[in-house]
Amino acid sequence: MKSENNNMEALMKKLQLLQNKTTANGCTEAEALQAAEKVAELLDKYGLSVEHLKLETAKDEVAKEGFDLGSKREPHPVVMCMADIAKYTSTRSWYRTGRLIEYTFFGFPTDVKIAGWLLKLFKESMDTDYRAYLSACTGPLHWKTVRKRFMDGMSDRLNVRLAELTEKRPAPRK
Repeated sequence: MKSENNNMEALMKKLQLLQNKTTANGCTEAEALQAAEKVAELLDKYGLSVEHLKLETAKDEVAKEGFDLGSKREPHPVVMCMADIAKYTSTRSWYRTGRLIEYTFFGFPTDVKIAGWLLKLFKESMDTDYRAYLSACTGPLHWKTVRKRFMDGMSDRLNVRLAELTEKRPAPRK
């Protein structure tokens, strides 16, 4: 099984090298054509498709990273910002509960790092501002009620701001 994986990896590397032989990369038209024919020949020989090759190539281009924010029983209210963070950073997001709660982003490595950074920044901001608000808050409300209302309001405001930034961002070039 392990040697089969090594053979597949070697084949994928060879196919990628052949795919990189283009006129844009300094090859002659004849060399590029010959490389394309060799790619087609290898794909036929091993029963692979161009889609399979694209998927194998994409594995190196994407990342998945989970972030532990210290939540143990319930997700932190920052979870309400994850969808908008994901939209802003062009990633996918989800969270998983269990012994520890893990917040995950999936996408291009740089986008995942930015999403994780934003998630941590938002959590810290929400917690810091809540502590300041709670110390100044007077009245008969229970601290959990105050926290829920504050966190809901803050996550709503952060989401609105992210949506505004997402709209202003120029469309990606194709």
